[in-house]
Amino acid sequence: MPPDEFRKISQHINISLLFYQADMQRHLQVLLVATLVNLAAVGFAQDIHFSQFYMSPLNLNPALTGVMNCQQRLAFNYRNQWASVLRSNAYTTYSASYDRRIPVGKNDNFGVGLTLWGDQAGSLDFGTQQARGSFSYAKRMGGYRRKAHYLVLGADAGITQRGFDAARARWGSQNNGGQFDPSIPSGEINLV
Repeated sequence: MPPDEFRKISQHINISLLFYQADMQRHLQVLLVATLVNLAAVGFAQDIHFSQFYMSPLNLNPALTGVMNCQQRLAFNYRNQWASVLRSNAYTTYSASYDRRIPVGKNDNFGVGLTLWGDQAGSLDFGTQQARGSFSYAKRMGGYRRKAHYLVLGADAGITQRGFDAARARWGSQNNGGQFDPSIPSGEINLV
């Protein structure tokens, strides 16, 4: 094989390898983004829910902050789920929120709000408390005063605390011939 022809073939192979590496890097980037999106979706677990969820707008969507027919709004929600079956271990959820619409220019609005909520569940008193601040901006896209169309963008940020009462847990090692005996050590360490 003449050296010129060999050089052309080797350059073609090098170029092909470079394209392969670039494709592989793109595929890895797409895979990484897809993985992060899926992990973010799984990592949030179950949110609180109310029977009349539309009466708790800041829990529903931060873009609803300041979207109302008044200047300010105060909302309280309470839910006691499975009380007739679980009695004192029923799931209890409560929420309080406040938001305000602030006019910007002639037709646009800025919204600011605060949400506090808590959730107690089950015999271990598994509890979640959260405080969130939310912000939104509503841009009028068309229409007139009573029938205007808006594009609204919103975001929120907050802090969450979770906990449970480990002393109320029942472990398999505390089984005494088919009955639960709290005087038997659980064998679990560092729970309290």
